[in-house]
Amino acid sequence: AAKKRQADEEAAKKRQADEEAAKKRQADEEAAKKRQADEEAAKKRQADEEASKKAASAAPAAAPAAAPAASSSGRALNSVGFEVYDYEDLKVWKDGARAIDSSPYNLDVTNLEKYLSDEKFQELFKMSRADLDKLPGWKKQQTKRSQNLW
Repeated sequence: AAKKRQADEEAAKKRQADEEAAKKRQADEEAAKKRQADEEAAKKRQADEEASKKAASAAPAAAPAAAPAASSSGRALNSVGFEVYDYEDLKVWKDGARAIDSSPYNLDVTNLEKYLSDEKFQELFKMSRADLDKLPGWKKQQTKRSQNLW
């Protein structure tokens, strides 16, 4: 009986060792797959960057500026594709009333800066749209309030 119990214990230890070895092999295989995927993604990013650099260098240096597109309502569109409204029409007056009623125009009143021309945006905020978007929420709100666009 003691030999049987000892044999059972040894078999259990062997099974446990086999399971641990299988888990380690699986973890190693998954790590290798992840490394390979990461390497492939890095190669693709590098190839994309090189292609965009090549395309940028092949583009004419002084291309004529394209005329701003117009929406179906006839308003000019800015670089992010929104209709351009006059800053004075968009800004919030001290009493909180807007110069234009936003509902007929279907404007997003929480993001009025989207409707500024690119030049006016740069003039007011002294940064690009992308830079404003990168700001933390509280700082973005504070910046918009400083221009009465909130």
